Amino acid sequence: MTAQRRLHVGFLIPTLEVGGLEWMVVHLARCMTGEERASVVCYDDGGELEAVLTEAGVSVHVCKRKPGVDFHYPFRLHRLLRDLGIDVLHAHNDTALFYGGVAAFLARIPVVYTEHDRIFPGRLAVRILNFALAVSTRQVVTVSEELRSLLLRFERIGGDRVRVVPNGVHLPGADPAVAGAVRESWSIPAAARVVGVVAGLKPVKDHQLLLEATSGLLGAFPDLHVVLAGDGPLRADLEMQARKLGMEDRVRILGFRSDLGDIYSALDVVVLPSRSEGLPLTLIEAMAMERPVVASRVGGIPEVVVDGVTGLLFEVGDVHALQDSLKRLLMDPALRREMGRAGRARFLNRFTLDRMAGAYRDIYRSSAGV
Repeated sequence: MTAQRRLHVGFLIPTLEVGGLEWMVVHLARCMTGEERASVVCYDDGGELEAVLTEAGVSVHVCKRKPGVDFHYPFRLHRLLRDLGIDVLHAHNDTALFYGGVAAFLARIPVVYTEHDRIFPGRLAVRILNFALAVSTRQVVTVSEELRSLLLRFERIGGDRVRVVPNGVHLPGADPAVAGAVRESWSIPAAARVVGVVAGLKPVKDHQLLLEATSGLLGAFPDLHVVLAGDGPLRADLEMQARKLGMEDRVRILGFRSDLGDIYSALDVVVLPSRSEGLPLTLIEAMAMERPVVASRVGGIPEVVVDGVTGLLFEVGDVHALQDSLKRLLMDPALRREMGRAGRARFLNRFTLDRMAGAYRDIYRSSAGV
């Protein structure tokens, strides 16, 4: 790479369907506008977020692998990386590390590997392969201290080689002026109590638990409504569950939405009842928008949410604990405001997009030797 040419960072991910990992890549790629530029390569498919990137001037390339383990794919990927002139490849999660690590070796470019979330310990063969590939990377990154400890424990990667870079977002803060209009668009009264999840409708997010919990709160809170912002394979199942619980008039499933600021502004409490998480963007976004959160105590969530200060945590799958947490916040507007302000302060101190992008820029440039 010459001194005059901008550092070209390639992001390797499975798809650009809406999800936390995908949004993180979108946010980061859109920050590469100064001394760096970005391209995104998808090895499974494109998705809704492809349009967001192309609108921002980031090139997207869908280079599909074959089903199963595609041993020829690294060679096709190597040719694409070479043709694009990629200087540093940023592989997200271990499948991208496998294909991207081999392709980058062939192309003689450095690799940065970020682990977002994974089930540990995993199969022994996969652990050995991940260790071998991780050793060849310039920098291993995890989004949480919890994931870092799991990598060190199960894949024996040297502790000095694994750096934690928390996810970050850019949101300006709550806008009370829009909340009423947004609720009206959902056919929800302006004065109602509204809780919501902003996440893909996938089993791991456990939206079913929230519907079960809120159905038991309608007696105490007859004005309670539930908003699910996202789409995915469980949409029909969740609609059916809402009908069975007699909540079809209280549940709004919005599908994919990009107007996140408006959505968070219209929620009283943001909920994330996930069974597994890395470092979820939705909770960071909620805190940026001064919204208290209720979330399961899993993965990196306790590193985002300070229990009792910026929100309330409950044990995975515990519907009664989720109900109790929601009841406590729904009964106390002053507590919601206090936790929202504390969340905003924590966001500004630790989880801004500028902080995340700056850390990765340093990693890219040191990895490329510039």
